[in-house]
Amino acid sequence: MTKLWQFIRHNSGMVIGCILSVAVLAWAYGCESKVRSILDPTCTVNRTGLQAEVDHFITLAELKFQDLDKQDEIKAALFNIAITYMQGGQINPLGVVMTLATILGIGAGVDNVRKRTHINTLKGGNGNSVPNG
Repeated sequence: MTKLWQFIRHNSGMVIGCILSVAVLAWAYGCESKVRSILDPTCTVNRTGLQAEVDHFITLAELKFQDLDKQDEIKAALFNIAITYMQGGQINPLGVVMTLATILGIGAGVDNVRKRTHINTLKGGNGNSVPNG
């Protein structure tokens, strides 16, 4: 035991360096890397959780692009109807009715959500819950 102690005292820098190196290697190998969550910055997530959050955002973005595409199609249909009418050509009554029905349906849906939110707010709800009673 005295020889070991003498070796440690004589090579204290090298012994401390080896101990620190082993500790750093154990920490680096044993601890999973984590970052703050995109959805909830108070939580940390690993690589798999972060990939799930990114996939979620990509899916939401794709849905938003599809919604934009539908809106552009409606605009193009209305524009084409207006151009046809301005040129004195024939108008497809079924196409006009379908386009107007779509516009009215979207407007009615938005109006219902707005009114429901306003009523729930007046009743003291948070706007997303179903009113009691």
